[in-house]
Amino acid sequence: MARLVQTDRKATVTQITTLYSCGEQDSISEHTTRLNLEADGLQQQKTTSDSTPILANPLHESHKLLLSSEVDLKKLRFFTVVDDGGSPWTSPVDKQLVEAQRKVIQHLEADLGVKVKEMSFPQLKYSYQIWDTCMALPDKDGKPPQPFVELMADGGSTVWPVWELIKWIFGKSNHTIPSIGLALMNSKPSPFYLKEKEALQHDMDKVLGTDGVLLYPSHPLLAPKHHHPLFTIYNFSYTGIFNALGLPVTQCPLGLSEEGLPLGVQVVGGKLQDRLTLAVALYLEKSFGGWRDPGAT
Repeated sequence: MARLVQTDRKATVTQITTLYSCGEQDSISEHTTRLNLEADGLQQQKTTSDSTPILANPLHESHKLLLSSEVDLKKLRFFTVVDDGGSPWTSPVDKQLVEAQRKVIQHLEADLGVKVKEMSFPQLKYSYQIWDTCMALPDKDGKPPQPFVELMADGGSTVWPVWELIKWIFGKSNHTIPSIGLALMNSKPSPFYLKEKEALQHDMDKVLGTDGVLLYPSHPLLAPKHHHPLFTIYNFSYTGIFNALGLPVTQCPLGLSEEGLPLGVQVVGGKLQDRLTLAVALYLEKSFGGWRDPGAT
């Protein structure tokens, strides 16, 4: 459950309960959710909008986030990046997502009187490779990461990726093809991509600072059909890169596409500037109508 909170610190108790129940065989109540969150040292707080509670962990120095501080959107600096620079590993950004992001820019400039500056970061074309290198780095104590095959075993007998791949072909493996593929790759840190990551980190920190936010596509494609991501496995790097950089991101829904599929954009902030991304997302939610049920169209 704590993992769900880390994934979306804007989530309400109801949302956490729903997400948890979707991933488990037995559903739980909101009362049980609150008890579990309290046991994990999590507490309910408020953002600048009383209607949007978020969950923060006092054990992780959440006071540094200043989540209760007011945010004046007109004093923020806004930036936009249209894609990852044309990586050969990722899909081109769908035109409807590009248009949705353009409408956000137009609205920000017209309503807030700000100027949204278009930026490019050359290192973004290495997003997957940077993420992959970071996954293989040792921790702050110099301890190497636990091999993925051990995580797949989950304390049980040894998992052999090649054998699991053969089993998967015949529908006999308990593991998904992405996890088997990741185990087969057995990546090692790359000095070149680590250097690119440091350069991107420096540039992002310099641009965003403590008062900047960046608009960036959440994914290059509209919501894909089941199993289709197996053929575009590197597209996740549009979000994964910000995990590698340690920057706060809030995903903001922007209505539905012509096919009735969700549109959205990422709002990225500088380090510890979660309150800025949340404030901008709340503003865009009110401006563009927030989440809409694709099944209702």
